[in-house]
Amino acid sequence: MFSWLNKNSIPYLQSSGLAACDFLAHAFCTREGGVSEDDYQSLNMSFREGDEEFHVLQNWNKLAGSFGIPMENFLVLNQVHRDGILVIPPRGEYFTSREGLDYDAIV
Repeated sequence: MFSWLNKNSIPYLQSSGLAACDFLAHAFCTREGGVSEDDYQSLNMSFREGDEEFHVLQNWNKLAGSFGIPMENFLVLNQVHRDGILVIPPRGEYFTSREGLDYDAIV
């Protein structure tokens, strides 16, 4: 079961099953609530699609601020449909790769 919620004018879905996990924060965002314009409207998070970099950065900052997550804690994958799964080390260990993250899932 999912519920529609809103933070700082960003609508998102929350799973009741995942919300029951006290160690996990999650949100399934839509494209609403951002600052991008025209074809990229509105909460565009991709630097690859031709949107103004300034708008994409504003969208990331708005998302980070709304959910209280530092920008440096985001890890963005280029989702590809194959069997690659990226395993992130436990908190306190360092994950340094920021490029070439072509995976289908992240855990």
